[in-house]
Amino acid sequence: MPLSSSQLRAYVRHSLTKAAGTATPDAAQIGAAFDELCDRLRSKLRPLFGSEAVLALFGRALHVASSDHPWLSTVLTREAMCKSRDGVSALSGIDDGRIQDGLVAVLAINIELLNRFIGADLVLPLVQGAWGHELSADPPATPGGDI
Repeated sequence: MPLSSSQLRAYVRHSLTKAAGTATPDAAQIGAAFDELCDRLRSKLRPLFGSEAVLALFGRALHVASSDHPWLSTVLTREAMCKSRDGVSALSGIDDGRIQDGLVAVLAINIELLNRFIGADLVLPLVQGAWGHELSADPPATPGGDI
């Protein structure tokens, strides 16, 4: 059974928090964790789809997520990498929770697009392998709630 968008976002939020190494990461920790998760996912996707397809996919996810989080284009490149470890820290007027929401949206939309294009049966095991923990219908609760 495929995961709903909210379940997938909860999994991504949990993964981001886990990669940050703290239950309440600050903006710099969120940015670094996002970069790490992107790198891991790209390393699984490139051999299957090629670098250009992976870049296009991340670029599309960034574009879609930017409609709800317009500040994303100021801290992310087409490759969906933070411009610097402290790139998100430089944002003024945006709290850490909203920063995390935006970065969760980019990763979740990326996975949702992959699910639509090639199917969850192939994609979800790749994501789990990249991020090192199981995806379930009831991921652990993390601070910040659902997007």
